[in-house]
Formats: sequence, C-alpha cells, structure tokens
Amino acid sequence: MYAVLQQASRDGQYSIYLVGIDGRIAGHATAQAPSPDYGGYGPLVSTSDHKVYFLDGPSTVKSLEPSGKVATAATLPSSATIQARFSVSPDDRKIAVALLTYHVDGLAITYGGMQMYVSDLNGANRVDIFSSPSVAEWPVEWLGADLVVAVAIPFANQSGHGGSIAPFGALGGYHVINSATGDRVAELCPAKEGLPLGLPTHEGVLCERYSDAAAILYDWTGAATKLGNIPPNPVYQALEPGTRNFIVDNVNLSATSIYVTGATGDLRKLPGQVAELGFITRGKVLLALIAESKLVVYDLASSSSAPVALQPSSAGGSPYGAYGLLAGRLPGGL
Repeated sequence: MYAVLQQASRDGQYSIYLVGIDGRIAGHATAQAPSPDYGGYGPLVSTSDHKVYFLDGPSTVKSLEPSGKVATAATLPSSATIQARFSVSPDDRKIAVALLTYHVDGLAITYGGMQMYVSDLNGANRVDIFSSPSVAEWPVEWLGADLVVAVAIPFANQSGHGGSIAPFGALGGYHVINSATGDRVAELCPAKEGLPLGLPTHEGVLCERYSDAAAILYDWTGAATKLGNIPPNPVYQALEPGTRNFIVDNVNLSATSIYVTGATGDLRKLPGQVAELGFITRGKVLLALIAESKLVVYDLASSSSAPVALQPSSAGGSPYGAYGLLAGRLPGGL
C-alpha cells in the first residue's frame, strides 16, 4: 500500500511520489503541469490497482509503477481552451475523461461547459456519457462499474495547495454515476448540506454538515450517518480506511491533530505540533512535523514514526502544501 503525493514546484512542474507504510519512497516522477490551468482542478493523478497515472502537460497521460518504471499510457483531446481531468479503472483497461472548456478574451475568462466520456485506455470505443454548458464535474474514482464524480464550480481552485479540505475540488459533493450511461446512482454530501473532507474510502465520504458542524459519513448508496462533532475551526479532516474514525486538525490548538473514534466520540491528541496529510491505510497516517520540518508515517497502534525522505517545497506555502497533496492511494479503486 502506498500514498500518492503530488508536490508542486515553482517552475511549472510537479512531482509524484509513492510513499510506503514504512516511509520509503518507492517511485518518483516529474511532469509538466497544465498551463494555463484555468480551473485548477486537482489532483492531476489517478490510481489503478497496479499503477499511478498522471497528466504530463495538457494531454499526455503517463503511468508510474512502484518499481519506478514510467511509461506513456494515453493521449487526451487537447486545445488552448480545454482542460482535461481523468480517472483510470482499477484493471487499467478503461479511462473516464472530463473536458472542461474556457473562453479567453483579454484578461476575462469565462466557462464554456464540459463533456465527459469513457473509452478504452488507448482511446478506442469512446462513449460520451454527460455534457453541460454550465456544470463542472470530473471523474475521480471507480466504484465497480460505476464512476465517482466530483461536483464543483467552474473556477474552484484546489490543486495549488496540499492538505486541501476537499482534495478533489468536490465543493458540491460527489455523484455516483453509471459509467456506461451517465445515469446518476447516488449523491453524497450535497452542496447545500455540507462539505466533503479528505479522500473517499471504501466506506464512503466524510462530510462536515453545515447546520451543526457534525462529522457525517455518506456511504456509497448516499445514506448518511452521524459520526461525531468536529472541533471548532478545523483545517483538514481525513476518514481512516476500514473504519468510521477520522482525524481533524484544529487551528485553535496550535497545529494539533486529533484522532476521533467515530463510534464513541473519544478524542486522542496526536503528539507534537503536527499537520496531517491523510491516511495511507488503516492505522498509518502521514504527518508533517512542523517544528522539525519533516514528514513521517505515524503508526496509531504503536505511536511510532517512520521518516519520509521528502524535502518540503516552497511552492506549497503552508505546512500542508510544503509536502504536497495526498492525491490518492495505491492500489486505487473503491
């Protein structure tokens, strides 16, 4: 099991790192970020059961394996006004692609709508499944034969900083759709009800409910279960895979991370001045140690840490962004 970190740099490039549960970096690749990136929808990666796929420039999709092998996997439609986002199926056979169009007139940029399609990874057997002149959506995960789609606004800028509360820019929640027809199957964390928090897991999506700041778990049928109350002024939350527990950072407590047991509401403060990036797997969480300026994999069971040999980037700014965005997990899929 690996965490996929997407770390920005100031030269228009970004890097992908595969970080194991022992803290070791198994694979690394560097790519050119799309430019201009009108929407800023991030991450720029997708994970299958075997590989990480990432966008190099506006249209080239490459793959990275834990062995370090990098290969060109696909070419997406591209133009000066189109931004592409994609998700590759767990078996590496299919790719879902959203093409978002922007019109530029001098300094003015307007949104021109989108289309979404599914095809074989090599581009064959394309089927268009959704289009809209005003909605902004893009695929982020596969759930069996269905797609998990992030719903947002056309200019939701989320890709520039790691530790984003909604790492996929899903400010309007998530839809589960049929990958063959585009028909909606379920809705999770709708825009008027709350904000999605952290990466989705097999259990569902963590959501902060607006009405009472409660932590809500939406499962993949769209059913909602209250897990507990979130401490005031949260910076970031992450659902622990395989559980209903979660971590919250709290700016009122001097960069403190708190582990919350969803069933009981019990709180456990993690040691030191830390910022969490999210879970690699159950019991293993990526923590940025702020005073020491280093990244570790923290084991919740043993309270031990394994260092990660990754230097912070000045392009990220905050303690979260300096080490990048937790963009996914390998193996991927839900």
